[in-house]
Amino acid sequence: MEYTRTKNCVSKKKIIFTSILTLFAFIIMVSQYNSAPRYLSSFNSMSTITQNLPQLLLNSTKTKRRQSLTQPTDVAMNSKYFHERHNNAVKQSHFLKISRMQENISSNHGSPRIVLILAYMHTGSSYTGQLLELHPGTFYSYEPLRTLQHMAKNSLYIKYLNGTSIRMSEKLYNHVGGETVKNMFSCNYDNVDVSTLAKKYGTEYLNMRDFKAYYQCLKLRRSVLGKTYRTSMKVALGINRPLNDAIETCLPKLIKNCQNSNMRAMKMIRMHMAMAEPALRTFPNMRIIHLLRDPRAMLDSNVRKHELKVYKFSEFKKRTVNMCKKMLSNFQEAQRLKALYPGQIFTLRYEDMVREPIQIAKSIYDFIQVPFSSLQEEFVRKRSIDRTNNSTVRANKWRHHISYVHLHTVEKHCHRVFDMFGYLRLGSLPNVRNLTISDNILNFFSN
Repeated sequence: MEYTRTKNCVSKKKIIFTSILTLFAFIIMVSQYNSAPRYLSSFNSMSTITQNLPQLLLNSTKTKRRQSLTQPTDVAMNSKYFHERHNNAVKQSHFLKISRMQENISSNHGSPRIVLILAYMHTGSSYTGQLLELHPGTFYSYEPLRTLQHMAKNSLYIKYLNGTSIRMSEKLYNHVGGETVKNMFSCNYDNVDVSTLAKKYGTEYLNMRDFKAYYQCLKLRRSVLGKTYRTSMKVALGINRPLNDAIETCLPKLIKNCQNSNMRAMKMIRMHMAMAEPALRTFPNMRIIHLLRDPRAMLDSNVRKHELKVYKFSEFKKRTVNMCKKMLSNFQEAQRLKALYPGQIFTLRYEDMVREPIQIAKSIYDFIQVPFSSLQEEFVRKRSIDRTNNSTVRANKWRHHISYVHLHTVEKHCHRVFDMFGYLRLGSLPNVRNLTISDNILNFFSN
């Protein structure tokens, strides 16, 4: 009995002593942060202290991170949409296995081809990216600017592996994002911010052959990793030093995969056309596929999939105005870049792609100057033609669903987009529901 009491007393003393050490270490870190200039060498000294924090504190951090990673998103809450994307990813893995077998007998001749898919939500960009990924030797990146855009919108700090930090903003996004894209195409991932290097989204990355080994190395979903910097305090205190160490250890795997590729492709919906110019200047063989779609269809997809809070009419109207403004701005910038870099930008409408899927797929491969094989043709047939819910049915789904209020709003605020991209106003729901009435001009873009 006496022994048990003594043991309990010792345990309590250990807990108290551990808590005091934790508090003392935190006070030292805060004092160093307050006395040191921003973004300077205090990172290393404070990181050393952080690594010696009691395991109790680290376990608490791990638990919070696990909880934050399990919070559902708007898209994940829509189970039908989530399962559809998951099934597509599983199907894609079948074609990637065949592509990997072909890749083993292919070789890298000369400079790798650089391909950027610049698109918007629900324009067929994921499908187009998967089509390009099937080419043997392709290094494919899926939405690499997603984290950077989030940091910019929320005015958060980003940190680089060399210790420098920047407080992001909407004004800085175009410049930093453009340089990030150029660095990724150059395989200079050590010059990419830590937050971007640590992020992984959706089911796509689970089957992306070039990133899978890297993210497995990071063990992003477990323990030390997880959500990265959210405040300037966390950046300055170096709390995520284990994350930096993991990235520095695993990054060579990613860089090697990139350098060994004969084509590097990216798919973006969070990019302005002006951000592509640094890469265009750097890579003479770069190609940009600019994907467009009827704004009525894109916005109705947002409504059906409960995205971006567009179930509120005020948000729907705001989204309509901003999206069409961005589409016009990107198209005008594309026209300017076409004059400077002729033959390097291909404008493609979703409607034309679903109308003639195999022919358009061949046109895309001709544009990027790589051969179109039976593997790509089989992929197009299975994804677009040989299925009950084929691409044509999906393309017209908005016409069975859109409300008059939403129709009127889009046609009112996006009339310039309609004129510039060859879309026709329908005016009333009877015209919308009548599929014999066309909603676009055939083959409007000749490129």
